Amino acid sequence: MKSKSNLDKIDIVMTTDENYILQTRVTIWSMAKASAAEYEYRIHVLCDGALSPVSRNKLLEMEYLFDNISIHFIEVERSIFEKSKLTSFYTMASYYRLIMTEVIEAEKCVFLDGDIIVRTDISELFQTDLEGSYIAGVPDCGIKCRLERFLEHQKIINLPTMDKYVNAGVLVWNLKKMREDNLYLKFLSYIGEGYPSMDNDILNKCCYGKIKLLNIKYNFFAEFFGREGKLKEGGYSEGELHDLNENEMIIHFSGRFKPWEYVRVNRSEIWWNAAREALAESDYVAMYDAAKSLSVQSDWSYLLEKIRQYKDIIIVGFSDIGKNVADALLWREANKIGCFCDNDRKKQGKIYKQKEVLSIEGANENYPCGLWIITSQNYHREIKKQLEDMGIGIDRIIRYVDKSEAYYEAVDDRYQELEEKEKVLRTGG
Repeated sequence: MKSKSNLDKIDIVMTTDENYILQTRVTIWSMAKASAAEYEYRIHVLCDGALSPVSRNKLLEMEYLFDNISIHFIEVERSIFEKSKLTSFYTMASYYRLIMTEVIEAEKCVFLDGDIIVRTDISELFQTDLEGSYIAGVPDCGIKCRLERFLEHQKIINLPTMDKYVNAGVLVWNLKKMREDNLYLKFLSYIGEGYPSMDNDILNKCCYGKIKLLNIKYNFFAEFFGREGKLKEGGYSEGELHDLNENEMIIHFSGRFKPWEYVRVNRSEIWWNAAREALAESDYVAMYDAAKSLSVQSDWSYLLEKIRQYKDIIIVGFSDIGKNVADALLWREANKIGCFCDNDRKKQGKIYKQKEVLSIEGANENYPCGLWIITSQNYHREIKKQLEDMGIGIDRIIRYVDKSEAYYEAVDDRYQELEEKEKVLRTGG
């Protein structure tokens, strides 16, 4: 085998932050295991300066485990994105990919999200002839199979159609052409628009008309395993689906509900099998135990049993989700709901069904022994830390997971009956 310095280079780009480092490691591991030995895979990890040495080492360790990969951290100046808006469950790190043309010197690269498992040689994807396109990607099968749900989304981002909208989790980037056409400045001009899918929308909007479409095998959503009927309804042919081989594709655990948080999502075992190989045993066990625990704690039956142990309940987050939780509890445990609380001062003092919205400090003062139900879906980590810093024990904190339609679509068929029973319990049906 050639020395690493003599191998042909393939540039891979990823983004990560402190909360996503182990997932990023699993993706890199799967890619390295599946890729051809005659290439060096230069993995550029975009992060901010706050990424800890411990987390960096979790990735750097893999240079010693695989002869043909190298890891390079590129620190992103967060001030570039100070006008950006977070409109979904993604973090600011998701925007980092928009500056790739300025920080990656290569003419071409493959971008990979940290929630995928690679089971095919990435060099095949890298060698895609871009034919003058800015990017090459797979039409988002979640959108393609549900186009009617995305009509408003289409209007917001002003695209002629959504059936060619590509998912940004796996893309081949024509960095050279993007630099020539100053796409970087165009990308940044849209970061303050607050598009529903953030950078994914920006990429599709700015690259529209210069996007090459790829085979579904390069970005197959795990939720569609065993659900070929839905894919056919979305316009996929018998031939396309017949040729799919799950051992020769890139599997994407897209959307909000991830296997490392909810063990019940469709084909979560694919991710966990890769994680068992990729992670240190202590990291694997901690992640798996946490995922099993959250899956149980997300059940309405668990929540009701927990509530019965407390005199007072504090609902953290005065939002539609917080109100829905209150509505579901009012006919059962109305006397136990002490208050809402929210860090947004504009919401404090408001009343919903005779329950006042307090500050978190005020709620703690009025209900010092209460059970805290965090209903924020995007900022639950920060709120949990805030409560712990106030001396509230983790046994008195519950993270409420809003089981939307997207959740039930992502759940493995083996758990559908259980989830249906929990839904009935929540709605009182």
